[in-house]
Amino acid sequence: MNIRRILVPLGTALLAGGLIVVTGLLPVGTVPAPATPAPARVTTICPSFTGALGGASVAVAGSKVATAPLAAPTSQTTLQGSALLTGDTAIRVITTTGSPAGAVTGAQLAAGPDRGLGLSNCSEPGTTWWFTGLRLNAGAQAELLLVNADSDPAAVDLTVLGAGGRLPAPGGRGITVNPNSQRVVPLGPLVTSDTPISVQLSTSTGRVAAFVRQQEWDGTTPIGSDWVAPAAPPALSQTLTGILGTSLDRMLVITNPGDHTAQVRLGLLSPSGRLGVAGVDILDVPAGVTRMFPLGPALGGDRAGLAISGDVPVTAALIQRTVSGTAPGDVAFAVASTPLPDAVLIPIPLPKSIASTVVVTNAGEEAASVQVTVTDAAGAKVGEQALEIPGGATLTFAVPSVENAQVTLRTAAHNMFAAVTATGTLGDAASAAVLPLGSGTVIGDQTRPSYDAHVS
Repeated sequence: MNIRRILVPLGTALLAGGLIVVTGLLPVGTVPAPATPAPARVTTICPSFTGALGGASVAVAGSKVATAPLAAPTSQTTLQGSALLTGDTAIRVITTTGSPAGAVTGAQLAAGPDRGLGLSNCSEPGTTWWFTGLRLNAGAQAELLLVNADSDPAAVDLTVLGAGGRLPAPGGRGITVNPNSQRVVPLGPLVTSDTPISVQLSTSTGRVAAFVRQQEWDGTTPIGSDWVAPAAPPALSQTLTGILGTSLDRMLVITNPGDHTAQVRLGLLSPSGRLGVAGVDILDVPAGVTRMFPLGPALGGDRAGLAISGDVPVTAALIQRTVSGTAPGDVAFAVASTPLPDAVLIPIPLPKSIASTVVVTNAGEEAASVQVTVTDAAGAKVGEQALEIPGGATLTFAVPSVENAQVTLRTAAHNMFAAVTATGTLGDAASAAVLPLGSGTVIGDQTRPSYDAHVS
């Protein structure tokens, strides 16, 4: 963990050399043209993990997809003209203004403790995060990656809500993350729970980018892993999308951080429109509690979304598990997310042997459209479709089979939610991942990313 990725932007030496202004050559009375302001910069953080070597990569979308493997520590590669030194934890990406773009870390490992498919959005620093549906017991562990890309220290507090209410988490308050550094916090030593939990992360000082990686075992055999995307903050109405097919064990996890019991209703946002969830009427979630609800076949056999409404604010996640014969398989998380912005450009850093699907859910009452465009890694268009989605419905678009595709979504609607689902076989196991495409996937307006290396 002492080795850190160093991402060096082009032109840094020129900037460090200072600025020389020559005035003697100007004619008398000539007014110099105003200096062109430097392009706005946006910093975003991409996660990695120690076991990623050889099985994961980071991708940045732009005029073409730039990818770099998370290879051996201190190895160097070129990423859209910038030097990239890789280590074993996090990557800092600095982008400048241009067109909307996103960055994603992807993993596909057939063996080891991080076996399975995984996709994670890179993230801007923030002050509050919710992670819902985490499992911490003899067969499951999770670790929290905290990255402070600023020049001041950050202090992080964790609040853990389980089936019995707030759980003690010794050492979970005042976690210090030094400037321009990162810290990995294993959650197992802090708390153990037989049922899924939610963790609220908040900073008392500073900002961090936060990521959670979940690992699961069947006895001593690794069976699946995934990044758990941050869920939308508690609200009266939530939408999650990226529900997979019928051959999955599916568990809905709802967290009520408030002071009063929540009465929650569900609506299945299917290809044929809004439906009830079979066998589910009203779900009661007591105050300060995280509660799980097995749904399984109640969600049907289509890729779909789920509408969640309560009389007090809640947040939620859906734990989905593939099945390999009679054995449990890989785990994938769909979370309550934020609506699509006007435009999203996102890379999918996976090989063409993995099937990817864009899933778009219209949570509104009126029909709306989303334009889906897919290009290959070189920027050539390989697929395009305008999805006309009725209110309360979910439609899909199969991403053409190309390596390191990038997807653009454009919409004028404000109630559209989207995800990319990825499915395939790794080794002898069925694997899956879900990547939510909310506002967090737009990391800045840029056409050519540069990289910096101050995450030490």
